Amino acid sequence: MLPEKATDDKRAGIFRENVGIDGVMRNERPKRLAVEPRTWWQRVVAGERLPKRLFRHPKCEGTIEDHRMIALDVRELIRKHVFDQPAGSAFPLNLAYPWLRVMRLNSSSLDLQLVTGRIVVVPLVWASCGAMGERIRIECPLCARRICILYCVDGRVACRHCNGLWYAAQRTSAKGRKFRAMKNVRRKLGDHGQLWAVEVPPKPRGMWRRTYARHCAALARIKRGLFV
Repeated sequence: MLPEKATDDKRAGIFRENVGIDGVMRNERPKRLAVEPRTWWQRVVAGERLPKRLFRHPKCEGTIEDHRMIALDVRELIRKHVFDQPAGSAFPLNLAYPWLRVMRLNSSSLDLQLVTGRIVVVPLVWASCGAMGERIRIECPLCARRICILYCVDGRVACRHCNGLWYAAQRTSAKGRKFRAMKNVRRKLGDHGQLWAVEVPPKPRGMWRRTYARHCAALARIKRGLFV
């Protein structure tokens, strides 16, 4: 056992070794000054190089509605009983899809022969759909995302994310989205532009009264949001 005075001197020596000239503990990290984040234009003025993806959404190459009519939907293939055919079956689909010449069904993939002569292999996967069981889906050839629809944009067969496709509602303002929603509700009620002077279209034949009441309430709610 060391005497009490020697123990105090040893503690004091250790403290003097750890304390620097400015009175700060050597094993203690200096506190960093909080720097306020600068906006993108302040960084440009300062001469900094901005990242390529400055905004949340990538560049828009078109809308999904523009390419939906010629997009390859796996659900449409299921309705046509394409996957009930034996492996190796070929389907000429150039009339329904102008960018596609022949589609060949394999045991685990779809071979798509484009009009340019290039062959794109699209893997087939199974997706769990809850109480409906498992359904066949496809993978994007570029990002391997499980999807239902393939788009062909400038010879690139991929999903909507890889092709840079947006929904039309993403390219309109808040008021424009409300007008689009009102147009969709009126279309469900049988108004395709011929009943523009009628405030609320009449109930279509065969529609339930509670369904018609729900659509009328949706129209009233959208109009209240438009003219607030």
